[in-house]
Amino acid sequence: MADIKLWLIEHRSLLITIVIIIFGGCWWWQSQHQEVTQTEVQLPQTSKKKGAVTKKERLTTAVVVDVQGAVKRPGIYHLSAQQRVYDALQQAGGTTDQAQLKGLNQAQKVKDQTQIYVPNKDEAPISSNTPSSNSTATGKGSGTDAKQVNLNTASLEDLQNVTGIGPKKAAAIIDYRQNNGTFSKVEDLSKVKGIGTKTVDSIKDQLCV
Repeated sequence: MADIKLWLIEHRSLLITIVIIIFGGCWWWQSQHQEVTQTEVQLPQTSKKKGAVTKKERLTTAVVVDVQGAVKRPGIYHLSAQQRVYDALQQAGGTTDQAQLKGLNQAQKVKDQTQIYVPNKDEAPISSNTPSSNSTATGKGSGTDAKQVNLNTASLEDLQNVTGIGPKKAAAIIDYRQNNGTFSKVEDLSKVKGIGTKTVDSIKDQLCV
């Protein structure tokens, strides 16, 4: 027994070192195990986060609209697909005091490549709730039910449906409208480069403002 005690005393440093190594090894193994477990738990959260970003990108997809008529800053505006006609009007500086808002659905979501036209009070109110459907209107005082193309809201394709207006003249009308604002009367079409008074007289029954 005395020999064992003597041996333990002589090798005390070695025993302490062994104990430290054992405890250190246990601590290292436990910390590594916890780290692996945390990584495995966090992986599904990372995937979920990526999915949320993708959804956000879809919600913020930009649409381009052309705001014209009785607004303070007519022009082309970029919005998200979740925004409304009201938001487009606000980006255009809001409506003027002469704006005719009857029939204009400001709560409707905007659609890409459409025109939002706000008529003046001396114009007929919009008969449709869709901002893109204002390109044609019933003829004024024509005594018929024929549809007339509205010079202030018609798209490039709508203008080419008018007899006597081809792609070049249609593009010139759009360009004039963007640079000078809306037409006050059909006869103002003669101010567009390449369109004379004779042409206007021959097609004015197909047009309105």
